[in-house]
Amino acid sequence: MTGPLRAECALTFRTLGRLPGFWVPTVLFPAMLYAFFGAQGAEEWAANAMASFAVYAVLGVGFFQFGVSVAQDRESPFAKWQQTLPGHAGNQWIAGVLASLVFVTVAVALVVALAFALDRVEVGAAALLRLSLV
Repeated sequence: MTGPLRAECALTFRTLGRLPGFWVPTVLFPAMLYAFFGAQGAEEWAANAMASFAVYAVLGVGFFQFGVSVAQDRESPFAKWQQTLPGHAGNQWIAGVLASLVFVTVAVALVVALAFALDRVEVGAAALLRLSLV
C-alpha cells in the first residue's frame, strides 16, 4: 500500500468513525434486529435468519457508506481541494471500498456472533464460507 493510499484510508476511517450517524445504524442495527426478530425460531429458522440479517448488514453498509461518502464529498470544500492535488484519482475510491469492507466485516461478525450466542446456531464451516463470500 502506497503512502498516499494509506493516508486516504486513514482519513476515510477517521471520517466515518467520527460519524455515529453512520456506523451505529449500519454496524449495530443488523445485529440488534436479529436479536429482536431473528433469534426467536428453531435451529433451521435461526440459521436462515442469521444469513438474511448478515446479507442485510452487507447491503446496509454498502448503500449507506457510499451514500454518506458521496454526500460528504459534494458538500466538502476539502474534497474539492483534494481532487486538485497530484496523485492517483482512484485512491479515494479504493479507500472507500476498503472502509466498507471493514465495516461489513464488523457488522456481519456481530450478527454471526449473536446467532451463535443466542441461538447456538449450528452451521458448518462450508456454510460460513459461503456466507462470507456474500
